Amino acid sequence: MTDYSVRPAGPEDAAQLGIVGPASYAAAYGYLWPNPVPLMQHLESYGEAAVRSAMEDGNTKFWLAEGDGTAVGFAMAVHKSPNPVTHSDTGVELRRVYLLSNLRGSGLGKKLYETVLEDAKQEGRDHIWLDVMDSADWAYGAYLRWGFDEIGTRSFDREVYEDRRKMILLSKQID
Repeated sequence: MTDYSVRPAGPEDAAQLGIVGPASYAAAYGYLWPNPVPLMQHLESYGEAAVRSAMEDGNTKFWLAEGDGTAVGFAMAVHKSPNPVTHSDTGVELRRVYLLSNLRGSGLGKKLYETVLEDAKQEGRDHIWLDVMDSADWAYGAYLRWGFDEIGTRSFDREVYEDRRKMILLSKQID
């Protein structure tokens, strides 16, 4: 049985993140996209070059989930990202938590989230916020189990099916 771990990711991990990011996003959300060209263009925002660029921002952090030294998922958090409802920049945006689809329900997503939460506490942040596609029942349910509350909605600004653009905004106070 594989033992999975979570650790901070650095520039030396960008290549692995640039593989697991697009793979996990496409598996989870490929159904949203009627046209593969915009999907492939969107996947570039998960690629190695995009990861390296995001790592240059001092407010952005990545954590890598691994099994036997191979990337199987990741989290990306942005400190001081303004909450779209309260406009407060005293929190952390949990921008991405993705796992290879066969690891859903394994507890590894929660482990990634808890790592981000602990980092946010250490950095003196007062809340974590995120958005999730309303059609992603598995992710929405996990966030509710982890103590997040709905604070609003917004629309996904990419070329997905019209009836699948709704995103739910969630937030959790940090004690």
